[in-house]
Amino acid sequence: MMKEPPPARIDGRARFSAALKGIRRLRNLTSAETAGLMNLSPRAYERFEAGETRPNRDYVFRFARVTNSDPHAIFVAVAIGAPEFAVHCARNQMVTIMTNGLEDLAQDLGPDLAFLTARDALEILTPMFETLAARARANRDLQARIADQGRPRG
Repeated sequence: MMKEPPPARIDGRARFSAALKGIRRLRNLTSAETAGLMNLSPRAYERFEAGETRPNRDYVFRFARVTNSDPHAIFVAVAIGAPEFAVHCARNQMVTIMTNGLEDLAQDLGPDLAFLTARDALEILTPMFETLAARARANRDLQARIADQGRPRG
């Protein structure tokens, strides 16, 4: 059974803005620095980041390039109502990797893609997502153990 989409915690423009601000802050950039790197005026960048204008695909990809983040994760973060998702994917490019896989699948199968069922997708993708979650937790635990080894005991 397909899950219902999460309730919107904040509206789309606010989600978009929160995702961009979160990534910019992760990269320790000011809005003026980001505007300059994107070749935008500070005011145009402020309007973009605030979600005052319609999300511009070109700007999102430029933003992702200058912040070394995942442009596809920004769009997904807005869609799922979780701006922090874009921040968490900034380092691993998770959604771009998945998007590239989907592009390959679409090119490989073409119209035969329609012969896959929702059940096929659930049976294959659910274990994949569970494996990714287990790996993330194992990596988090490993990093915590490594950090603990560097702390003085006593």
